[in-house]
Amino acid sequence: LGLRVEQTNSTGNLITTNNVVERSYWDFFPTLFVQQTLSKNNQVGFSYSRRIDRPSYDALNPFVYYLDEYTYNQGNPFLNPQYTHNFEVSYTFMQKYLLSVNYSRVNDVITEVLLPDEQQKALYQTNANLAKNITYGANLNIPVKPTKWWDMNNNLNVFHLSFEAPDLAGQNLKTGKTSFQYKMQNTFVIVSGFTAELSGSYESPIDYGTLSIGNRYYVDMGLSKSLFNKKASLKIAMSDVFNTNESNITSAYPGLKYDLYQKNDTQLGRISFSYRFGKNEIKPARRRSVGTESEQGRMKN
Repeated sequence: LGLRVEQTNSTGNLITTNNVVERSYWDFFPTLFVQQTLSKNNQVGFSYSRRIDRPSYDALNPFVYYLDEYTYNQGNPFLNPQYTHNFEVSYTFMQKYLLSVNYSRVNDVITEVLLPDEQQKALYQTNANLAKNITYGANLNIPVKPTKWWDMNNNLNVFHLSFEAPDLAGQNLKTGKTSFQYKMQNTFVIVSGFTAELSGSYESPIDYGTLSIGNRYYVDMGLSKSLFNKKASLKIAMSDVFNTNESNITSAYPGLKYDLYQKNDTQLGRISFSYRFGKNEIKPARRRSVGTESEQGRMKN
């Protein structure tokens, strides 16, 4: 059980338009975590938290950046922080099989939107505060060991995601869709000190704010060899082996139709070598979180 109290005072000055945005407010963020061991192989838990996420400074910057002749990006200096209520109930069996059921509600959710600019006959990309976002679903994690040389971890996340915005650029936005994500990771011990990894992910179509995003899938592979009495390791890896990780996006905004295709350089090969000097039993320094971390996270490029 915990409680964090914050006071925020901020001033933003839009020099080009001489507009000043000032904010001053107090906030309370309670957390609750309860865990109960029912028996040797059965454990249940419950958690609740209230969280604040402030917009990045990049999202607040009103500078216009043209992506092409018909599309541009512009920040929104009037963004408010978003507030999230998270609830989760979990069940653990044999200390390795995990099932969790969760519910979250986000008020003033900060969402990237793609909207029409009627005057310039173009589309502009910006961030907006939508009224609310509600997500509920279940997550199942199942590790298995088919043979003594093969470890597999399976993760399935099924969820319903909905957004509401009564007045977004003059339109009423209300979306909702049930989606799922499946991730698999395999580790194979070929010989002592020589392992192979194979992992993959599939994401079903999802509606997120004003965007309808198509399914996505990819496969990663890698080989690893320990050297010099396990003091060193050589790794070779390739991400998105079949070059399938791409985004197909259409409009979920009423009265607006567009089709976007995005393909980043996701098919990459890597070779790395690492060597541990000194005594192996030396413990790494404990990481301590500080109050400025949330502000550092807002400094995006």
